[in-house]
Amino acid sequence: MPSINKTQQNENNSETEFSLTNQEEKSSNTLIQKEIIAMEDILTQYELNILCEQEQSQIQPIPMQIPIIGGHMKTETRFWEFIIENETTTYIRYGNILSNGVLKERATQIQRHPSSKQAKAFVKMLIDEKVKAGYVGWTNFEN
Repeated sequence: MPSINKTQQNENNSETEFSLTNQEEKSSNTLIQKEIIAMEDILTQYELNILCEQEQSQIQPIPMQIPIIGGHMKTETRFWEFIIENETTTYIRYGNILSNGVLKERATQIQRHPSSKQAKAFVKMLIDEKVKAGYVGWTNFEN
C-alpha cells in the first residue's frame, strides 16, 4: 500500500506542476497580449502624430491684411498710379491713355525706402507735382 500512496503522490505532484505550468503559460500569454496592445497603442499614437504634423504643414498662415495705400490720377492723355506696400515700398506706374480709353503703360518704378515716413513723403511730393501738372483723381493716402 505504501507504494500506491507514493504513486498517487507523484500523480498529484505532476498534476500540481501541470496546473502551475498552465497558470504560468496563461499569465505569460496575458502579458504578451498586453504588450501587443501597448505596442498597437504606441503605433496608433505615432501614426496620429504623423497625420497631425502633415496637416499642420499643409495649413498656411493667414497673412495680416495691411491696408494698401494707393491712388490713381490722370489727365486727358496720361495716367499716373501709386501704391505703397509694406509701408516702405513704393510702386509708381505711369503711361498714356489711348483714344479708346486703354491704358498703355510706359514704365513702372519700384523703390524701397528706409522708413514708412520717407515713403509717404516721397509719394506726397510726387502727388503735389502731378496736381500742379493738371492731374486729377483719387488717392487713398495717410499723411
